[in-house]
Amino acid sequence: MINDVFVISYHNCNELLTNLSTAGIFAVETSGMFGVPEWDWWETEGFYIDKSALVIAIVDEKTIHDKTRCLALNVAVKANRPIYALVQSNNPAIIEEFTSRWNGCTLFYNIKNLIEATVSYLSTHNTFASLYIRANSYFNCGLYQESLDVYKSYFDMVKNRKNAFYGIYRNDSILEQCRIFELAASIHFILEEYQKVEYFLQQKIKLCKSNSKYAKKTILAYYMLLILYQEYHPVSPKKIEQIVSFCDKNKELSAMQEAKLFYEKCLRLQQKHKNHLNSSTIDAQDNNLLNIIAEHVEASIKLFEELKKQGCYLGYDECLSISYKRLLDYCRIIGDNTLATRCADAIARINTNYYKKEASCEEAKLNYKCIKAYLGQTIPDSGHYDAFISHKSTDTDLAIKVYNFLKIKGKVPFLDKMDLPILGTSEYRNAILESLDNSSHFILIASALEFLNSPWIKEEFNLFCDEKREGRKNGNLLMIFPQKLCEEIFASNKSNIPIQLRSFEIVSIEDFEENLHKYIV
Repeated sequence: MINDVFVISYHNCNELLTNLSTAGIFAVETSGMFGVPEWDWWETEGFYIDKSALVIAIVDEKTIHDKTRCLALNVAVKANRPIYALVQSNNPAIIEEFTSRWNGCTLFYNIKNLIEATVSYLSTHNTFASLYIRANSYFNCGLYQESLDVYKSYFDMVKNRKNAFYGIYRNDSILEQCRIFELAASIHFILEEYQKVEYFLQQKIKLCKSNSKYAKKTILAYYMLLILYQEYHPVSPKKIEQIVSFCDKNKELSAMQEAKLFYEKCLRLQQKHKNHLNSSTIDAQDNNLLNIIAEHVEASIKLFEELKKQGCYLGYDECLSISYKRLLDYCRIIGDNTLATRCADAIARINTNYYKKEASCEEAKLNYKCIKAYLGQTIPDSGHYDAFISHKSTDTDLAIKVYNFLKIKGKVPFLDKMDLPILGTSEYRNAILESLDNSSHFILIASALEFLNSPWIKEEFNLFCDEKREGRKNGNLLMIFPQKLCEEIFASNKSNIPIQLRSFEIVSIEDFEENLHKYIV
């Protein structure tokens, strides 16, 4: 297959194409073929349709009365391609005429249901959508070699598609290839294979430089390469000088920040990967315990599969995904990559349920809460906390160090990683705000100045400052930074930190134990 979906429509169908793209589906539509001579296109008996896994047709009066669109539908039937039809007509006669002429089609009356069914179908076939979903699932589950294997298949498919259409295919494959190069670079960085990181970044630069449309992506790739050379993979000064010269001529602050974020994420995943490798050695007693855990998780999965047979209601997909992730963690510990891959495939299938089902009644909401309680996903009662610890995920280790120190001293600190389960975004935010409201003091931890501009951190310290200003809180706000950063802040007379924070105390992470008790009382 070359495409995921071929769309047959008389009108502009941007809404449908946007939804398909958001779901990771690669589509081509009939209006994109106007530059191709009709006889040449159809003489190949619908080459484009033949290279697609699925056909989507828009059902309205103009589409079914247009000769070219009807021919496309006939070719789809002849090629034995499944046809999903999106009904956009209120005229029963139009729908009846369509179903009588192409009675093998599956009708959908809204885009949401159509997209969900499309993604579900494609996930079981060797298409761009299925390969990309699987590769990302492996990547997110830490199965890096497996992810690289799938990306190779994905890249081969991109090249085949490009060659198959001999330059007349309108959709540009550069973005797809860039995405593969960048993700491959991420994986090789995590595995500390820096020479391969360099190779894929250079491939991305080579690809983007061939088209001025992707100038910003070229600049980003150069910044990523520069950071690699300066901090992780030393090369000759001449090589670095050339890249520095390019970056100086094409200064792009957003690209520089994005490049830094790329490596921050890679470093976190690299450390997580090392921790998994270090914890892979187990003794017989541990193995028995892990087998008990595995049995419990597998029982959870069977429970949710049984619930699915009875009808999928609110929260089923999320809870089943959590169960598979738990079993995956077990597989990682005992080194069973075969079962881990099966879990990752299951998670990928679950993720194809693109649109979340809404709660239809109070009973469904109650069922959802009960299942989450069974999985340990309930939000704990937010009692009183002595201190709320705010930090970026990059500084989690520092935050845990402060958290544990306070616990030893008999204090009750709040740290999201320690006190909250895995939650959805809206639930997580509500739990954070409630915990912040119930905390006496506020501790801000950051290893870099730019972290103070993180949206989450800004919201948290602004809320605490507002509460102090309004007289609803009288606790202390304390900032903990590395010694070098403390010196930089004091040298600027605190002018390089947000104005709301300048009146509060700063201590260094190196000697916070000597000072923390003065402020958290």
